Amino acid sequence: MRAQATNTHSADLESDSSQYASINNADQTGLALNGDFTLMAWAKPESLSGSQMIVGKNLPFFDDSGYTLGLNGGNFFVSIGSGSSNTTWQPSYGTELAVGTWTHVALTYKESTGALTLYTNGSYYASTTGITTLSSANGAQFCIGSAAYTCPNYPWDGLVDDVRVYNIELSSSDISSTYNCALVGDEAGLVGYWKLDNSLLDETTNNNDLTNNGSFVFSTDVNFTDNCGGAVTGTELIVFE
Repeated sequence: MRAQATNTHSADLESDSSQYASINNADQTGLALNGDFTLMAWAKPESLSGSQMIVGKNLPFFDDSGYTLGLNGGNFFVSIGSGSSNTTWQPSYGTELAVGTWTHVALTYKESTGALTLYTNGSYYASTTGITTLSSANGAQFCIGSAAYTCPNYPWDGLVDDVRVYNIELSSSDISSTYNCALVGDEAGLVGYWKLDNSLLDETTNNNDLTNNGSFVFSTDVNFTDNCGGAVTGTELIVFE
C-alpha cells in the first residue's frame, strides 16, 4: 500500500529578484509539446500587477511560439502557437486568482478542435475553440515562474507547487479526481512532474530536473494534501482512458 504523501514545501518566487526554475531545451525530454496537452499547478500569487507566467515554453511573436499559462493584470492568460501563428486567450469571468490564496489551475488543449479549457480547484472555469495548432519544438527553455525564449520574462510573484505536464488532454473527471492526489510518476501521458517539495527533481523517467535561478527558497506554506494517499498501489493509483 502507498503511504500518505503530503507535500510539505512549495517554491517561493519573488518577481523583483527574477526568480524561476528552468531546464534548457537541449536537456529536456517530452516538454516540446506539439499536440494535445494538459498543464497543472497550484499557485498562490503575492501580487497581481502586470504579466506573470506560472509555466511555459514559448517564443512569443516568433516561429514555433509554444505554450504558456499565467496571469495578466490578475486575469488568466494563455498563449499557444505554431510557426508565425500565435494565439492568446484571456477569459475574464468568474473568480480569478486572489492574492494570498492557493488555487489549483489546470489547462487542457485538444488539437483536433483547437479547444482550450481552464479548470480551477478541479472544476470547469472557461473554454474556447478554434485555437491554432501547437508546436513548441522551438529551442525555448521550459520555465516554472517565467516564460519566453530567454527567461526571465514575466516572472511570477508568489508560491507555486506540484506542477505537472502531460502530452494528452485530461478529461474533466481526470482533473477533478487527481488535482489533489500525489502521483507515482509513470501515469499515462505524464512527461514532467515537479512536486517542488524542497526539490527540483522531475518525478518521471524523463528526468527533466530543473535549475534554481535567482536563488529562490522553498516555503512550508502549502495547500496540497494527498487525498488519495494509501488508497491503492503503484500505477493503479490513476488510470486515464
